Amino acid sequence: MADPHPITGAFFDSPVPPGTGWPDDPATAATPVARSAADVARLAGASSDLSALDARVTVCRACDRLVAWREEVARTGRRASFAHEPYWGRAVASVGSADARIYVVGLAPAANGANRTGRMFTGDRSGDWLWAAFHRAGLATSPTSTAAGDGQQLTGARMGAAVRCAPPANKPTTVERATCAPWLAREIALMPEIRVLLALGGIGWGAVLRVT
Repeated sequence: MADPHPITGAFFDSPVPPGTGWPDDPATAATPVARSAADVARLAGASSDLSALDARVTVCRACDRLVAWREEVARTGRRASFAHEPYWGRAVASVGSADARIYVVGLAPAANGANRTGRMFTGDRSGDWLWAAFHRAGLATSPTSTAAGDGQQLTGARMGAAVRCAPPANKPTTVERATCAPWLAREIALMPEIRVLLALGGIGWGAVLRVT
C-alpha cells in the first residue's frame, strides 16, 4: 500500500520503483541494473559522469542478502515513528556536488535512515550531526536534512559510503564490500577536484585505501 512522502505528500510504494517521481531519484525505468559483481564493475566503469553513476547505483541488485534486507525493512520492518512514511528501500547514491573538494565516506545507509529517505546520511542521528557540521562550515545550505526534496544541498562537498545498501546489523560481508567497491572507485575517479577524503570508521577507511 502506498504511503505519502513527508515533504511532497505524493504517494509511493515501498521500495520505490525507479522513475516514479521520488524527489531527486536519478534513475529511470530504463537505467541498467547490476545483478552481479561483474555487472557492477562493468556498469561503474562505463559511467561517463556522476549522474549516470548515481542512477546505476540506486538500482543495483548485485547482493541478494542486502537487497532482501533493505526491501524487507521498507515493507514490514519500519520503525514505529516512521510507520506511515514510504521507504526508499533501494541502494543509495552519494549526495553533493560533482566539483567537491571534500568527500566523506561512511559505512552504509542506515536501515531506518537513508534506506528510508533515499538520501545519504539523512534520517538518523549520525546524519543530523554531519549536516549540522557541514552547515557550520558553510558547506551545506541548511543545518538539517530530513528527506529528499527538502531543499538541502551540499556545496564543495560530497558524501557517500563503502556499501550502498543497508546491511543487516550494520555489518556488510567481505564479499558485499568487494562487490560494491567499483562504485566508489569510479566515483572518486570522476571527481578530479577532491583534495580531502574523510573516512568514517574502519570500513570506510579500508574502502578508500583499496580504491585510491
